[in-house]
Amino acid sequence: MATKIENDEVIPDEELNKIIEEMNNEEDKRLKVIVDEYQQLTKGGFFVLDTETTDLVGEVVSFSLIDDKNNILINEYCKPTRNKISKTAQSIHNISNKMIKDSRNIIPIYEDFLKIINTEENKNKTIFIYNEGFDLSTIYRSLNYAGYKYKENNDFDDVEFRSRCVMKDFAYYYGEHNEYYDTENYKWKKLEFAANYFGIETKNLKLHNSAVDCYLTLKVIENIRDHFSGRNYG
Repeated sequence: MATKIENDEVIPDEELNKIIEEMNNEEDKRLKVIVDEYQQLTKGGFFVLDTETTDLVGEVVSFSLIDDKNNILINEYCKPTRNKISKTAQSIHNISNKMIKDSRNIIPIYEDFLKIINTEENKNKTIFIYNEGFDLSTIYRSLNYAGYKYKENNDFDDVEFRSRCVMKDFAYYYGEHNEYYDTENYKWKKLEFAANYFGIETKNLKLHNSAVDCYLTLKVIENIRDHFSGRNYG
């Protein structure tokens, strides 16, 4: 027997089965890499962080932090120093300038964040972020605009060192190649796509709410970590 494929090439079934087996082996190897890594990174607990912003290149207007049990540790609005919320951003996260006018600015919120993550119990825990580069750059910009005085050893460097981008990790896990864009040729996916892929219902959730996005990111982390155990967190 033989199989005809798209370009009209005929491949014997035995050879085709071998190709499929090799592809499956490569996929298993790729999955094992990321699953093993997540099992290590999540041992002993971890954090999930998310922000909402004034715009694509703007300041933080909502800051949320949860732990691995989905306990909400920080969840509050943040008053930006220089920027107003753009109409486009407001249409996405539904946070208005009026809603944040009496909120704290980024500095005390960030200091609360540092106190939580740097206790003796927590100081080695990973901080997971979906689209790490975007959130960290926005936090850093917000701190600079607000005149934050960094510690001698630059506390933000430690935050960057401990953070992990779930968006890039899910792209690697999902395995959709993109020869033109994205790190290591894997196509980045939106958080909603990643959550839906694991059967996590998002239809009735308030997406682009930083606490909700933390929760969805947590579920994506759990599903990647537990891939080989067959558990479903949807």
